[in-house]
Formats: sequence, structure tokens, C-alpha cells
Amino acid sequence: MFVVTWLWLWVRPSSPLQEDTSRDLAFARELVDGTQLHLHGAWASFAALHQGTTWIDFLALCQLAGLGISGIEIVLTTLLAATVAVAYLGFARLLPDRADPLVRALAPVVGAVTVLAALPMTCEMPLLWQPILLPVPIVLAHLCLWRLLRDGALIDALALAVLCSFALDVHVVSLGLAMLAVVAVPLASDRPWLATPASLALALATLALCSPAAITGNFGILREQGWLVPISVVLAAAALVGALVRGRFAALGWEARLRVALGGELMVMASIIAASLHPATPALTGRYLLPFVPAVGFAVGLAASRTNSRVSLLGSTALALVLVVASRSWLRPDNARALPIYPAWRVDEFEPVAELLRERGLTWTELAGRLQGPSHAMVLSHLSSLVDPGSPDPAHAESGLVLVALDGEQAEQVLDELPRDPELVTTLELDDELHAVLLQTSARADRLGVELCRDGRDCTAVSIATDSRTHQAHPNTWVGRAPGHQWLTADGRAQPEQLLWRFPISPGPRAVLLLSTTLSEPCAWSFVAAEGFEPSTPLPSPLLQLDEDDSGFVLVSRRLVDDHDDQSACGEHGLFPPSIIETAPEWVRLRELLTPAWAVHQP
Repeated sequence: MFVVTWLWLWVRPSSPLQEDTSRDLAFARELVDGTQLHLHGAWASFAALHQGTTWIDFLALCQLAGLGISGIEIVLTTLLAATVAVAYLGFARLLPDRADPLVRALAPVVGAVTVLAALPMTCEMPLLWQPILLPVPIVLAHLCLWRLLRDGALIDALALAVLCSFALDVHVVSLGLAMLAVVAVPLASDRPWLATPASLALALATLALCSPAAITGNFGILREQGWLVPISVVLAAAALVGALVRGRFAALGWEARLRVALGGELMVMASIIAASLHPATPALTGRYLLPFVPAVGFAVGLAASRTNSRVSLLGSTALALVLVVASRSWLRPDNARALPIYPAWRVDEFEPVAELLRERGLTWTELAGRLQGPSHAMVLSHLSSLVDPGSPDPAHAESGLVLVALDGEQAEQVLDELPRDPELVTTLELDDELHAVLLQTSARADRLGVELCRDGRDCTAVSIATDSRTHQAHPNTWVGRAPGHQWLTADGRAQPEQLLWRFPISPGPRAVLLLSTTLSEPCAWSFVAAEGFEPSTPLPSPLLQLDEDDSGFVLVSRRLVDDHDDQSACGEHGLFPPSIIETAPEWVRLRELLTPAWAVHQP
């Protein structure tokens, strides 16, 4: 089971560049460097609660061991494969005994295969983030839970408390599992008067040991939001219900107990799915169902082991295999890459690029003023853990760096029109179909001197250079010490329907400025106005030609709502200036490749 699971999970693509991954790697890098000791992890999307530090500690240990992204993914794949193997062994011991040897042999396999099939969706693979570590404590906690329901041993109650707390420290979605444990301990323990308070104390001690700042901070957040009392009441009521019905539960046989427990857990999962259909609730993603995966697998295994029912065994086996095939779309998603406009970098592909930037001694704050190209903000986000942070007040950039990803044919066409000087153009052949080109260019647009505008007249200077790795992982603009979006809505102003940036332009070599984007025309960035010089390009336009003596300012804008007033269609994740790509006039093919399709036929 271990080998098959490892091979199945390993053939997934590497993790894509993603801001949560970049943030977590930045947290871990600061821990490894000793620049900052984080007492809690990042913030969860649920109620803005603090995550624990277990995931950050895991990444930091891998970095200390000298593991790159590929090494970390090997460790995680091994942990997941071992978890599925442990689930198989646990199911084999816990499923009711059957006389049919085929049923005895296949039922735990069917259950474990179901768990395996659910992992890509619920861990949201191939992302490299907290949920991918969560199956380890979740599966072990369920095995302890079911042993507790069967045997009532104190050791199982205590182990369940520790594992639930550990899972909760990895990710707050484990709260549902903690609720089940609160019911199970007084319900099934032989000595509930001892097991209940001991488990509670051990759970709190585990949380405090893992992430003391997270637990105290979350208590404060829940209290401020008015959730602390309701959650406490629900937990107390759950423990009381468990204590009140323990007599009836004890009278049941093991298989009946198991069916009651699995039925209850699956009903909770169904309730979460049903609640997510309401427009007022957050969209349901796989990680919210992850705590219930072992129960689903065990339920399928139990169905496969029905007494004297080969039909049930065949049906459950077929279901497990169908789920495995269906999980392939999550494990191996279709490649959305559209070179060069949408490079869809993966972390292992990007490591040679980051190594090249490190060899050149470039810091993050320098790159914030120099780096140009598609997925600009995402690239800077990922570089937060890979290059030195730099000074919060970097020098003005004398030249720019364009980073583009091209396929073999595109690279050949583009390189034909670029300078042959290796000091100006560097090409990295990442594989047969992916080439990274790093091109030195002009820096006439001052990215570090950019201003954020409410309209064409009300603008303020912002800072994009910060020496905090965790802030660099989520590139943002700052007005003083406050995020830029707070300035936009200050003094009771409504949320703007468009973003407007004002870039200083200095004299220099002739250049064609380009705003490359994957967004549709109503949402895309455009040059909308120039100050201090007369542009030769009709505006608005995604292209702007600059003569040698042109200087002043250019205004760049994009809408935040589309023509149908859909707030989500043009939504902005974070507030960061767009990447203005500066090209020499003779780089025609490069501009053709980077120009959005809708803009090609514009006059």
C-alpha cells in the first residue's frame, strides 16, 4: 500500500507559485535565519484566526536540512503515503471480523484507497501549503477515536486529545474533528470523570506548547467577534450529550457503535456541504472536508465488509476505483500555461531563476524597482524567501530586468532580435519546452517613486519596498505604516471602481512601454494619460512610445468592475502597481508575444 500510494502521489506536477506558499516559505526562512521568531503562523480565511506554527516549523526543518522544494515535496509525499498505509493497517484491525477471507482482505484496502482518492481534492494538490500536512494527524486521530469507541481506554482518549490539538495547530479546519472528540471522550471512556478533564488539559497544553501566541490570540479574536461564548456553549453541550447517552451507547455492539459514529460524522460533513450552498456562507473548498476523509474511507470499507455480500464488496471496490480515477484531475490538473503572457511558474522550475538572481547579488527591494514581466507580483512574492530582503530605502534603478518564460520556438524568435551580449541577455533552458530569458532593459518608469491616486489630481506617494520577508511575500503598497487600500477609502470614501497609478518618467533611450495582462479588455491595465510631454501613442492604450527626451508622469488605470458591474470579474488581490515592461523599439517579436490578444488589432 505504501509503495503504490507513493508512486501515485509522486507523479503529480510540482507546486505552482502561489502567495500562500510564498508566505509560508518566507515565515520559515525568517525562522531559519534567526531574524524573527514567529509564535504563530499565517492568518486563516476563517474569522482571520491565527494558524499555528507546526507547518512553518516543518518547512524550517526542511530548509535547515538543506532541502529544496523538490526535497520538501519528497518528504511530504512519503508522509502521505505512510499515512494511507497506516489507515489501511488501522482499518484492518478495526473493521468487524468477517468469515469470508476475500472480504477480510479487500475491505481495508478499499477503505484505504478511498482515503487516497480523497487526498488530492481535500489537500488541494499540487499546492504546497498547510492542508498537505494535515492528513497525518487527522488519520491518526480517527484511529484513536475509533479505538476509544471500541475499548474505552484512557490512553486512546489522551492520544486523541493530543492529535486533535496538533491537527488544529496545523490548520483551523480541524475544529470539526475537535468537536467530535469532545463528544466521544465522555461518551465512550471507561472513566469519563478522569478522561474528560485530563483530555481537555492535555489538549490545551499541546496547543500552548505548539503555538502559545496563536491560542491566546485566537481566544481574543473570538471574544471580540462574539464567537467565544457560543463556541464554548456548543462544546459544553456536546460533552454533556456524550455523558448523558453513554449508557445507551455502551449497550451497543462494536459494529453498531461504529455505524452510529460514522453516521454522525458523515451527517456533520453533509451539513457543512449544505450550508455552503447558501449565498451568505463562504465558498466550500476541499480543505474544509479534509477532517472527514478518514470517516468516508472507513465507511466505504465497512460497506465493503457487509456480511455475506460479495455484491457490496464489488460495489464498494468499484466506487473506490472511480474516486481514484476522478482524483486524477486534481492531482494532475490541466496545464493552464499560456506563454509568455501567463507563465504559470512552478516552484521547482523557478529555483534556477532565483539562483541566477542570487548570484548577481540582487536583493528583493532592488528587484521591486527593476523587475519587469508577466506575473510580476507573483514572482516577487516567491522571491521573498529566496533572495536577501535588502534595504527598505533602495537606490533608484539605473536599469530594468525583464523576465519572460518562452517555449523553444518563441525563444528562438525573440533571441534573434535581442543583443548578443551575455551581460545583457541570459537564457536558462529549464526543459525542452520552457526557457527563461532575463533581459536587461531601461528603467525610465520609476517604480519605487509611484503614486497611488483617487483620481487624476488626488495622489499620494506610496512605498513598495519593505525589508520584511513576510510582507514581501504579499506584495503591497504602504502609505506611511498603513496599507494603501486604507488610504483609498479614508474619510468615508466609497470603494473605488477603478485603480489609478502615477509613474514618474525620466529621460533615457527610446523605449516602448507595455502593459501585459491576461485580463479581458474591460478589466485590463492601460496607459490613460501623460503629464509633462505629448505622447505619440493615442491613449488609452496598453502600449506607450517614449522618445529620448520625454519626461514627466504617466497615469495607468484599470477598472475594478466590468461592464455588468460584477465586482468579482475585475477584482484586485492586494494593491500593487502593475508591471510596466520596457522594450527597445526593435524588439518587435517580444512585444507581439506580450501584447494581449484583444489589443493586437487596436489602431
